[in-house]
Amino acid sequence: MACGYQMVGKETHVPPGLNSVAVPTFKNRTYEPGIEVPFTKAFLNEFILDRRVNVVSRAQADSLLEGIIMDFRVFSVSYDRSGRVVEYQTSVALDLTLKDRTGKVLWEEKNFSETQWFRASATF
Repeated sequence: MACGYQMVGKETHVPPGLNSVAVPTFKNRTYEPGIEVPFTKAFLNEFILDRRVNVVSRAQADSLLEGIIMDFRVFSVSYDRSGRVVEYQTSVALDLTLKDRTGKVLWEEKNFSETQWFRASATF
């Protein structure tokens, strides 16, 4: 499973004075057990790859990115002649909040949504 989230280019705005971020495990408000782990890892990896903001512990961070997974769905969208699923569609909705060290909200996105399609594994 992979999250389709990616930071967009170097033009993405980073608030002044924000040098580090902590990303605690997202909250899971869905019926999909454990889904918070790959989504949290995906956001962490994007910050690590982007390199404009250091990922550190909560105690060391200038900011905190909190996420709540509000909805996650998987749909079968195409089948082979035997009736086996060959392609899936996933959709996710997240609430994301970036706060500074004092708890002041720097950025918030409610109902951030993403849809991705992927092929099923050929292994049976």
